[in-house]
Amino acid sequence: MSRYRAIDVRIWYDDKFPKLSDDSKLLFFYLLTNPRGTMLGISVQGRTDIAEFLGWSLKRLAKPFAELLRERLIGYHENSRTLYLPHFLRYNPIDNENQAKAAAKCLDDIPQNCPYFQDIKL
Repeated sequence: MSRYRAIDVRIWYDDKFPKLSDDSKLLFFYLLTNPRGTMLGISVQGRTDIAEFLGWSLKRLAKPFAELLRERLIGYHENSRTLYLPHFLRYNPIDNENQAKAAAKCLDDIPQNCPYFQDIKL
């Protein structure tokens, strides 16, 4: 878990983000900043965990979650309960050797059946 994450103000000029529903925007900000997130933009958490943290029902979570998936702002592997933010490292790059070591340790926490390893570019 890393304590700091960057949110680039240009997100409001993005092609996709401003068009999202309010719940999708809130969900995206939660996924970007949630305490289970790693410095690689990957976290292991089920939909139930996400809904509970936000104080939402699974029914309320379903629509914004589907919208973020459809817009490819997130990826989710159901079997491993692994959530991936594809553009995370673009805005939160690994800047030094100590961060690189910490990022390598994060890889150990990602389930082996997660398909997102090939997408990580350190």
